Amino acid sequence: MKAAGLLTKIFVCAAMVSFLCGAPLWAAEGEADVPAVGPSITFASTEYQFESVLEGDLITHQYIFKNTGTQNLEIKQVKVG
Repeated sequence: MKAAGLLTKIFVCAAMVSFLCGAPLWAAEGEADVPAVGPSITFASTEYQFESVLEGDLITHQYIFKNTGTQNLEIKQVKVG
């Protein structure tokens, strides 16, 4: 049950980064080749399926992202809920 809560926190974190940067979590089809004017964040993947774990086990996952825009991408704050 803890894995589901952690997955929710990670998704909320990714969504917050996207919201703070003013960019979608993923580019619409056909838009990935055209750089956005200003900063734009693109994630390599936006989902990760955690396997079953025992309570208290530490599990981690890294979300890889890239600034695909034309200006510097600044991540000033990230909060999880």
